[in-house]
This record gives sequence, C-alpha cells and structure tokens, in this order.
Amino acid sequence: QSRLAIFGVLLVLFAIVWLMVPSGRWRKIGLGIVAFFFITELVLLSGIINPQAAELAERDEGSASSRLLMWESVLSIVIDHPLSGVGVNNFRYGPVRDDYPVTGYINGQRILPHTHNEWLQFAADLGIPGFMLYIALQIVALWMLWKVWQKGSVNEQMLALAVAAGLTAHAFFGL
Repeated sequence: QSRLAIFGVLLVLFAIVWLMVPSGRWRKIGLGIVAFFFITELVLLSGIINPQAAELAERDEGSASSRLLMWESVLSIVIDHPLSGVGVNNFRYGPVRDDYPVTGYINGQRILPHTHNEWLQFAADLGIPGFMLYIALQIVALWMLWKVWQKGSVNEQMLALAVAAGLTAHAFFGL
C-alpha cells in the first residue's frame, strides 16, 4: 500500500544483509536479491508494465496534495493548541474537523482517518510537549540499541538489529 514503507523495508533488508551476512558469496547473493526487489519496485512505480499507470499517477498526485492540506490543518491545530493538542485520536472527531477543515473531507463526504504523518499525529493529539516526548522516546530507543550493538553478544546484536530494522521500517511508513 505505501511505497515509502516498501522502500523502508528494502533499505532495512539492505542494512541487515550488509551487517549480518559475512562478506563473500552469500552477501553478494543477498544484496542481489534486495537489488532485484528494489528494481522491481522501481519498474512497478514507473508504469512500464502497468497499463493503468496514468490513473495511479493521478491518484498519487491527489493523495500528495490532500496530505499537504491535512498537514496544514495539523499545523493550525498545533498553533491553536500548542500545549495540549486536541486529544488522542480526536483529529477525525467532528467538532475538530469543523474547526480545522480539510478540502475534500468537508461535510462528512469522506472520513479523515489520521494525519498521514506519525510525527504530526502526535503533535495534533498531544501538543508540542507530547511530540517532544515521542521524539525523546525514539532517541532513547536508538541510543539503547546502539549500546547493545556495541557491547552485546552476537545474539543480542542480532536482536538489536532486528528491532532497529523494525523501527526504521515503521518510521518510513509513519512519514
């Protein structure tokens, strides 16, 4: 569904193969497989083998412009409610939508589920302090994973890499 998430997963797979597979034939095979999927994704995105590429490009253009409108609404919320936000999961709530409309989602025509950006969602839900806590949580998690990578056993390093890979893929998907 999300092309950015797919590229995030491919990036993480590249890092896993590069860091965990010993150099030599197996690393080359692993990198080749990741490169194959990367090229396949680029071909699919280009529309070379998809006769409906124009429709997808039109949909993507509409999606990108509507996301910018959503993000503009979030910034208005953060300006008006910098300390508290509008409350957890209230971005789609009717009165909030009435106060901060998004073109294309007015009068219940379509439901606006979320901000389509994890960081902005935290800012809209919890205000700037909640957003800062979320960023701090991510920084602490990365710092802890780095410490395990530096000082842990091979099994602990593999676990840290797997967690870091999952968090990286989620971060790409969330943005």
